[in-house]
Amino acid sequence: MTTCFEFQSSSGQFSSGRVAALAGGLFFAMSSFACSVAGHTHHAKAANVTVPADSSQWVGPGYSGTWHDPTRPGEGFVLEILDNGKALAVWFTYPPPGSPAKQAWVIAQEGVVERNRIRFSNALTTRGAKFGPGFDPAAVQVLPWGSLDFEFSGCNSLRVNYAGPAAWGSGVSNLERLSTLDELSCTGKSKLGSAGARTIAGLKQRSGSWFDPSHSGEGWMFQELNDGRAVGFWFTYDAQGEQAWTIGFAEQAGANMRMDNVLRPIGGRFGSNFDPGTVVVQPWGSYQAEFSSCARGTVNYQSSQAEFGSGILKPTRLTQLSGAVCLDEIPSVPNAPVWSQAGVMPRPLSETPAAGSGDKVYLAGGYRTGISSVRDFSQYSISTSTWTELPKLPNARDHAMATEFEGQIFVFGGNQSDASDTNPGWRFDPQLNSWTPLPPMVSGAASGSARLGGKLYFGSAEGIIAELDPHTLISRTLPTEVRALRDHSQLIAFQGELWLLGGRGQTGETRLVSIFDPASETWRAGPPLRAARGGFAAASDDKMLILTGGEVIYSGTRVVASTEVIVAGSQSFTALPNLPVPVHGMGGVLRERTFIVLGGSKSAGIAVNGGEVQVLRWGQ
Repeated sequence: MTTCFEFQSSSGQFSSGRVAALAGGLFFAMSSFACSVAGHTHHAKAANVTVPADSSQWVGPGYSGTWHDPTRPGEGFVLEILDNGKALAVWFTYPPPGSPAKQAWVIAQEGVVERNRIRFSNALTTRGAKFGPGFDPAAVQVLPWGSLDFEFSGCNSLRVNYAGPAAWGSGVSNLERLSTLDELSCTGKSKLGSAGARTIAGLKQRSGSWFDPSHSGEGWMFQELNDGRAVGFWFTYDAQGEQAWTIGFAEQAGANMRMDNVLRPIGGRFGSNFDPGTVVVQPWGSYQAEFSSCARGTVNYQSSQAEFGSGILKPTRLTQLSGAVCLDEIPSVPNAPVWSQAGVMPRPLSETPAAGSGDKVYLAGGYRTGISSVRDFSQYSISTSTWTELPKLPNARDHAMATEFEGQIFVFGGNQSDASDTNPGWRFDPQLNSWTPLPPMVSGAASGSARLGGKLYFGSAEGIIAELDPHTLISRTLPTEVRALRDHSQLIAFQGELWLLGGRGQTGETRLVSIFDPASETWRAGPPLRAARGGFAAASDDKMLILTGGEVIYSGTRVVASTEVIVAGSQSFTALPNLPVPVHGMGGVLRERTFIVLGGSKSAGIAVNGGEVQVLRWGQ
């Protein structure tokens, strides 16, 4: 009999045994003694940071790591803030009195992040499978456990309320941060180049949850620490089918992690029965984790305990942490790019945003030649170059911003011709073919939008960025970028951060690029653009950020034709072929080796729309 349930991560939904794969590995919170036993006494801790005035504390990527109660060495929590905006927590601990098990772990998934809290409503535990070559995923029993509620008072401290089954009970514990992950510190990035962009060394992060698909129900959680070491947690079962977990340390993180001193703490009991004096740290053996790519690897293990033995397993990545990036290859600038035209828009528009979802691109509102603030909403198919008219916007807008999340299209801000229209924006559901208003939030126009880490971001001319959680529809404003006003800028998600590009201020268009690190909630300067511009098209993927067109209206009114790109790990933009028909106020999306630019005006400062769809394609 197989028990099934689903775990939602950035990679999709997972069946019962895979959940165990998430639960097992992460638990450094025994460290008060485990690290000293292993010969490691340094525990890096991140400093508290100042958060926006409209929020006392907001959970973000910097909160991923391991947490423990210093008065209870030998148990604790590992927390992952995932790139879909949800959270995962694993509690490595011990069974309640009366249990035949020597260890226990509780997994809490689908955590809802709300300001400074994370709520896990359906924590689980498991049992039943046996370690080794005879491991049977169908034997894994998934058992409801209860709930966890994390409340943070800073980047280094939290209070957890738990409620479990009768044998486990309920209680409260005050936790401190124990580990900080590489490039996810609340104090900022460390692997930066001369111009402020992340280097390739900082874009190979393997931290996260891993499992062997043939052993669904057990697995690892690997943490690359900010001091260059790595820790691996293996959750599995013993020869009796009870939960077991180990912790191992590697002197060096990277593609080859040698866990030479793997430990297995046993003897403790859960809750008020916990006595650190009863915990015995057993040597377990060693294993070597070798990663052939960012998504696959091999674990070769040798245990000194007979019931675990030795063997080889093939882990694949299960979770991606928010803000973490892993690239298998160093990206290169597009090879031999060529522009072409793919038809025209049925109703030419400018000052309209584009939001991509798979093969589809959505355009919302904008200017028609001689007409401002239209309600048009249409869908463009990249593969067929065809257009579909969709239900119109509830109100007319121009210079709005749009982005996609889980197949739904969010249209935000912009300029409205109807003075009674005070709605900040709407959400379009393609399945229902209908619009839903967004809750009140700080508005903006013509300054870009982005999706990152399960959150949506919208810019304003004042440099203020609004953040919207599409799960809870709670919003806030980020710390203001004060280096320049950003009217007609572009806000793009790139390399796990937000890039605010170009735009214009009181003295004209700018080449400035500012980068917001969600882990530290701070801005820094990034590589400047090759050309100052406002009202241009920009898009990104995991390899590159590309932009084109735009206008200049302060130092000689003109439309900009130039195109430029920056690849991940680079510190400067590179010129690409000019846009054949220079335009501004257009939308742009990036797909595999293809950059599509839709619409726009041919004259600076006004709407003279030709409706061109211009496509830049390149080879390997």
